[in-house]
Amino acid sequence: MIQGTNSIGNVNNYNRSLLQKKQQTSDSSTEKAASSTATIQNTDSFTKMSAPNSLEQVTYSRPNAKYTDEVNALLEEHTRQMEEFKSKILSMISGQNDKSNASLFSLNLSVSSDEIEAAKQAISEDGEWGVNAVTTRIMDMAYALSGGDDSKLELLKNAVIDGFKAAGFDPDNRASSNMPKITGQTYDEIMKRFDDWKNKAAGDTGWEK
Repeated sequence: MIQGTNSIGNVNNYNRSLLQKKQQTSDSSTEKAASSTATIQNTDSFTKMSAPNSLEQVTYSRPNAKYTDEVNALLEEHTRQMEEFKSKILSMISGQNDKSNASLFSLNLSVSSDEIEAAKQAISEDGEWGVNAVTTRIMDMAYALSGGDDSKLELLKNAVIDGFKAAGFDPDNRASSNMPKITGQTYDEIMKRFDDWKNKAAGDTGWEK
């Protein structure tokens, strides 16, 4: 009887041992499953950032009032400079015209011989009102107004043409302009220098101011 009781006790101990192992295995599996679930949950919890809206990136806001005022001020200054440029051209061409006329007043008793000689010298090749001198002054102003921007060449050239027309010289109808010969010569020289400037801007290294 004692041996039977011991056998039964051993069987019970063995069964309890099996149950404990199964329980431990089950608990381990549950922990792994929970851990795996947590990992998946952690992974899914991150939300991918959507790509920025490209339309929003290229949409520009309206310029503020200060910026608009600055642009308008620049445009007004540019207009003022161009009008002043034309006015100076008109003044120089008129001055050249006056000197040219004075050089022809030899029969006018109100003009002295010294004044006539001075006028002739003024419009000579090396004179301050000669073709080269007036052309150089006008082109110097054009270069200064361009600020080194060759794209303004045609704008400045047209301003010169307007200045000559305001002085009474029509490049397309010179005979009716009633202007001295030197005016047309000066105009032609200025146009030539604008052409030289244009060639230089296009890459002609042989150009000189």
